[in-house]
Amino acid sequence: MTGSGSHRFPWGPPALGLAVLVGHMLPGIAGAIGIYPALGVFPGMAVALLLGWRWSGARRRLLGLTLSPLVSAVAGWMLMAAGLALPIAARIVALSGFAAWVLLEALRARGAESPPDESEPLPALVRRWSLGLAAAVALPPLLNPFIRVHGDGWVHAGLVWEVAVRGLSPQDPRFAGLPLNYVWFYNLFLALFTGLPGHGTQDPFVFMAILNVLTVALIARFAYHLGYAVWRDRDAASGGALLLTLGFNAGAWLLWPLRLATALTGQVRGVEAVRGILSNTHLLDDRVFFMLGAPFAHEVSFLDKFLLGSPLAYAWLLTLLYLDALLEWVRAARVELLGWAALAAAGLLLFHFVPGLSVIPVALGSLVLALLARRRWPWLPGAGRLAAFGAATLLGSLAVAPYIESIMRGWGRTGVHQAPFHIDVVMLWTLLTSCGVAAAFAWRPLRRVLAERRVEGMMLLFYLTGMTAFALVVHLTEDNEHKFAFQVFVPLAVIGGAGFLPAVRGWFRRWGRARATLLLAALFLSHLIMLNGYLFDPRWRTAPELHRAPGEDRLYAWIRDSTDARAVFVDALHRDFIMVHGRRRLYYGSTFGTEHAGFPLPQVIERRAAMDDLYGPGADLGGDARALGVLQAPAFIVFRPEDEAAGRPAPWHGLERHPAWFDLAYERDGFRVYAVKPAVRE
Repeated sequence: MTGSGSHRFPWGPPALGLAVLVGHMLPGIAGAIGIYPALGVFPGMAVALLLGWRWSGARRRLLGLTLSPLVSAVAGWMLMAAGLALPIAARIVALSGFAAWVLLEALRARGAESPPDESEPLPALVRRWSLGLAAAVALPPLLNPFIRVHGDGWVHAGLVWEVAVRGLSPQDPRFAGLPLNYVWFYNLFLALFTGLPGHGTQDPFVFMAILNVLTVALIARFAYHLGYAVWRDRDAASGGALLLTLGFNAGAWLLWPLRLATALTGQVRGVEAVRGILSNTHLLDDRVFFMLGAPFAHEVSFLDKFLLGSPLAYAWLLTLLYLDALLEWVRAARVELLGWAALAAAGLLLFHFVPGLSVIPVALGSLVLALLARRRWPWLPGAGRLAAFGAATLLGSLAVAPYIESIMRGWGRTGVHQAPFHIDVVMLWTLLTSCGVAAAFAWRPLRRVLAERRVEGMMLLFYLTGMTAFALVVHLTEDNEHKFAFQVFVPLAVIGGAGFLPAVRGWFRRWGRARATLLLAALFLSHLIMLNGYLFDPRWRTAPELHRAPGEDRLYAWIRDSTDARAVFVDALHRDFIMVHGRRRLYYGSTFGTEHAGFPLPQVIERRAAMDDLYGPGADLGGDARALGVLQAPAFIVFRPEDEAAGRPAPWHGLERHPAWFDLAYERDGFRVYAVKPAVRE
């Protein structure tokens, strides 16, 4: 991929460097957007130049934006593990990433410029569609502050502050003293932003949203490249980009009336059952997510994962990067593609081990299946090429194996025991309803793959076979195998893209604009319904995450400024506000237990009993204090005005009768905080 010499000055790095400098001076969302390139662009672009030197500028940008969260998090982890504080590590990563990018771009400008890939430039349809998706994903968190903080995002913000304030290795801030039994490199990436100077660096929710916006745009573009790798046709590749971003769970919302069947078969039947179903149908808030899937199936969605603070969407992006590397490798063995594969495999395990521990073994199995299939189809890739890609995958996986093993070992201590394998009828129904539309478009193209000896398509077909079997057999805690549905959907959508646009054009020719538009709306209207629910969710007016009682902000400021960073707080009703607003660990700040959160069952029982006693009868306050003392950290008990029940003595009166155990540390605006005396802790 060489061409004529080019000496154009690389304006990208200085332009984004200026944006970061301006961003440091701006408050709020504008400042966060300006600062984001420091860690979300610079380090990845430097690595992309090293691993994509011979590739076009467009592919390098795609690779760099995809890898930057991974590169920043790994570099930050290495610096922090070497003893540097997080703010210093964050600034080193940003500055060194910027310097390396500028230097490498300058070197490229003095050499020969690579011509575009044959798949480029991207068709206008794909460019506009990817930007439109990004805008659609940006609007709900931009216009509705509740969507920035809802759901998983709240917990992940607590994990961000755990890393930002207390460093490595993180504990679970919802359950003080417990090593975090969850992959935390996503949170480390976000925590690094808090170490950069600027007014917009202290809101991890905004950086979650920015990452989601970029991720959805990049996924659409990767889908195009995957489709082109299979079909060598822009129309088919464009169809794949549209189908992959539109087709997951498409049309499933039309099955909603099946929910009414429970009125005939459930414990509650008849009109009362129908009223219950209708009262739980929410179309104008984020619970619309539960209405748009098929009844009796696992809840799955495409857009929802980009409207939550969660690493899953980024893991999907890394999955597409890995598959892109695989398809390019079987077409032309270029050694840098092995680097792409190794990084994608490592990133999957670092950021979300559910996709990581499924995509990687299935991909390795696909390579073995291709090797066996060569006996019948000798036109498949040779054994050496398949083995090399498998070795790169294993290398990336083994590099992060100690991290994964430590997390899995933590789950082993929770007391959760269940069969890891079973045939799941619910999962089968989920696959049929969530992937059915893509499968319908892919039916004829799948036959073409074999008939036309399309090697790249065959590799996706092997992957599809393995992932489908994996999804139907493997069982995870809390039915987390539902995450496998999208991984089954991806190869179907990429292959089915060859049939998507021709089919849609045929509908308009045969049936006319009105009927064809009605059919498209029936299939894909669920995306607009979901966006509408997220945009207009009214809980931004009342959500306790956003609206605090008089004096509550002063309480959180005191916690942040006047207590040890290792301090542990007890708050009634398992409230988790201190975890985010106060940036401190909680004794038990979650209603979840062993199966959902990985908390050890004996400690769950002990902590629930202690909290019930502290905010109830106070029958064993000495035992409660000793239970807190086991954590070997400053311990505080918070009482809020609403914790005093009418007609009953205030729960803190019992603590005041035992000054040898408890000391009043804070009293203002109706809030009281009692510290457990050091002698009791010892």
